[in-house]
Amino acid sequence: MLSDKKKSIYIILILFMLAFIIRLGLTIYTNNSSWDFADGDAGHYIQIAEQFNNGNYSLDYLKTGKAHRQFLYPLICSIFINKNSNTFIFRFINVIFGSLMIIICYLFINKQYNRGYALLVSIFSLLNVYLIAISVIILTEVLFLFLLFFILCFLVKYLQEKNNLKNIVLCSIFCGLAYLTRPNALSIFILITFVLLYFVIIKKEKIRNLFLFIFLFLIVTSPSIIARTLYCHNPFYHEYLSNFLWADSFEQAHVWNSPITAYDYFKTHNILDMIKREIQGVRFILTKEFRCNSIFNLFWMIGIFVSIIKRKNIVLTVLFLSLFFAYAWMAKGISFNTIRIFYYPLYPFMLIYFVESIIFLKEDLFKKFSERWIIIKKNEILILKAFTYTFIFLFATELISELSKIMSMGMIKWYRF
Repeated sequence: MLSDKKKSIYIILILFMLAFIIRLGLTIYTNNSSWDFADGDAGHYIQIAEQFNNGNYSLDYLKTGKAHRQFLYPLICSIFINKNSNTFIFRFINVIFGSLMIIICYLFINKQYNRGYALLVSIFSLLNVYLIAISVIILTEVLFLFLLFFILCFLVKYLQEKNNLKNIVLCSIFCGLAYLTRPNALSIFILITFVLLYFVIIKKEKIRNLFLFIFLFLIVTSPSIIARTLYCHNPFYHEYLSNFLWADSFEQAHVWNSPITAYDYFKTHNILDMIKREIQGVRFILTKEFRCNSIFNLFWMIGIFVSIIKRKNIVLTVLFLSLFFAYAWMAKGISFNTIRIFYYPLYPFMLIYFVESIIFLKEDLFKKFSERWIIIKKNEILILKAFTYTFIFLFATELISELSKIMSMGMIKWYRF
């Protein structure tokens, strides 16, 4: 018999190899094709990586219409490229991070729940077409999501062990690295800061944790802050990205050198406009979310309601809902024909609520029915198997459907559908 430690090692190795083979296979299949954002997003990251590779670490790309880009992903890529490199190396690095992310996902859920739930969400994430797709495109979402799992992991540990400074230190460091990957990590930093402020004001905890979290974040992100201050005269200048907060359309938001301020918005909108904007944003996100993995999305929404009713993970739930409604507010300006802006920052949270819904259905709802109905109690294992197989069948059907769309439409057309 294998020990639990050996079982975990074998599971981790198998998950990594499966994730790696699937993602590498699609990378090879799509290599040397026009499936990248060659003249846009990907092109920018390639150019920045080439600057680093040529020894230019001044971040002066911020002056050339790329201030909405962060540098950590191209910096990592620059270590492995040379003058003869093609886009494959950029994709391969995403394949590595995309595969490692499955391992972090498994370890995180295993720590919070058990091996069974960890395996369930890991296999789902391993076969999630949207996670596979983003792992073979030259974008920063994979590295960002990889770091986001660490942020959530150490934040949850901090909420469980508030006197453990190590967790808040690591949470802050990974939050800083996530910001150096994608600017929208700033919203996560702000929300966690408010969580820590809540503990200081309401729970009367030491203010040391709050200061330490902010201080370490500023230290880690100092290269970006200093460069943006020098070149753009604003430590957190990201070109048109701030327009997402107040723009009424995608076109209005994506106007360079034409900032839209809160004053501009409130001057021309009333409270009903704001409520309507939020409702439209929620509907937009949910519509996009349910287009991918609709079964999974139904379950995590059940998990949210269960957590609220049972008052379980209440701080984490407030954090998630704040992030969700913040993205809903910005949806009107971001409303580009893609789900990636919303899906990936929320995904690690969704996994937690997905597990919570399974626990509720299995341990609460199902047990109550089995106690009341003898026929259900006698066939408990059979019914659980039927439920599991039904879920697998529905997920497999969605997976095959999305894969067929990729093959017929091409990666990017499908991805932006």
